Amino acid sequence: MKTLGILGGMSWESTISYYKLLNEGVREKLGGLHSCRMVMHSVDFAPFAEQMGKSDWESVIAGLIKGAKSVEAGGADALIIATNTMHKAAPEVQAVVDIPLLHMADAIAGGAGKVGAS
Repeated sequence: MKTLGILGGMSWESTISYYKLLNEGVREKLGGLHSCRMVMHSVDFAPFAEQMGKSDWESVIAGLIKGAKSVEAGGADALIIATNTMHKAAPEVQAVVDIPLLHMADAIAGGAGKVGAS
């Protein structure tokens, strides 16, 4: 099983949802006591919210990159950002790590295609 890197804490409430759903999905697929192998980097959201309020996306991106590098160094084989808004910085984050960033828009598009939606 591969190890998933989660960049979370934006907010911690959304990170809980991702954590729960990922583990439920692995348990459903593999059964028993299986759970998702993951490395998580949870940020303090307050500075990020302040930076976004000032439209300081350069600082937001720098913080996301630091977290992404942390999960990569921790052994993650792929990365997810456990929040919607921060996907705005996905291209910048992907450019500095050697593991794939699994973008939520791709997952949503794939799921929509499976049910015939576009």
